Amino acid sequence: MARQEIIIGTAPQGLGGDPPRVASMKINAMTQELYDSLPTNAAPLAVNRGGTGGKTASEARLSLGLVPAASNVDITAGCLLVPGSGGVLGPPVAITNANGVTFLGGTRGVFSGTDDQCAAANYPSLGGGSIQRRWYIQTDLLDGTSCIQTATESIGAGTIPGRKFTRTLQGGWRPWVEDATLSNATLDPQTAGGLMSRTVVGGVAIQKFASGAMRMMSTITSSQVIAANSVGAIIQSMPAGFQAIDGLSVTAQPATSVDAYGVIFPVATSVTSFTAYVRNGPTAQTFTLRYIAEGRWR
Repeated sequence: MARQEIIIGTAPQGLGGDPPRVASMKINAMTQELYDSLPTNAAPLAVNRGGTGGKTASEARLSLGLVPAASNVDITAGCLLVPGSGGVLGPPVAITNANGVTFLGGTRGVFSGTDDQCAAANYPSLGGGSIQRRWYIQTDLLDGTSCIQTATESIGAGTIPGRKFTRTLQGGWRPWVEDATLSNATLDPQTAGGLMSRTVVGGVAIQKFASGAMRMMSTITSSQVIAANSVGAIIQSMPAGFQAIDGLSVTAQPATSVDAYGVIFPVATSVTSFTAYVRNGPTAQTFTLRYIAEGRWR
């Protein structure tokens, strides 16, 4: 009802005002309306009057449109998160196949098993056979038919923590591609998919790059005696094979006299060896070769 004004009349006696009965009736009517509007267990206050519209917490959530998701993998638009949804307040979902439809509704999964099982279950396979690995898989949905998955290697025999792989679902799953991280950047590009690597084999530094380039630099090689005033051929093998040699630089250090011409020219005789032709001076002496070979491993 509209507010009822109690007429108090003119001062000082209140002449012309409402008599006590009329004033009391107005007061009763307004307080009755206020009393009737108070919520009770049987009649909760409606939402349009500032209430929840429910007698229980679940009824109140329903009246307010606060509908919780049916599970931690329910992706219905407008639903409230439940423990585990979006990886919040819940453990990762244990899964056996990264392609599983159920898992696509969640955000995280964990898989433990052998590398062979990983391959069968569409996880990144590092070719370790019976090596036990654990993968944390995260799925980010783009729409109803496409998503992005990232797999991070965490623990297990022979693992390199921090290695991460990515793939996408768009008209079918695309292959896993390893991301470049500090954990894998220096792995052998030829055998382990790294960006660059350096190893020393028999005193020869071998550098490989993801582009396919490879370089070998010797610190010291075997020596050979060259007769006085003659040209000697020194054959040198290399500890790793190139697919092709693009450049070869060789120096010959004399052991006794600097009166020598050194390397006339080197020639690659195969992808794993070369011959350096050395012209000596008037003193027979030993020469030590050092070389830099550049080429490709693929």
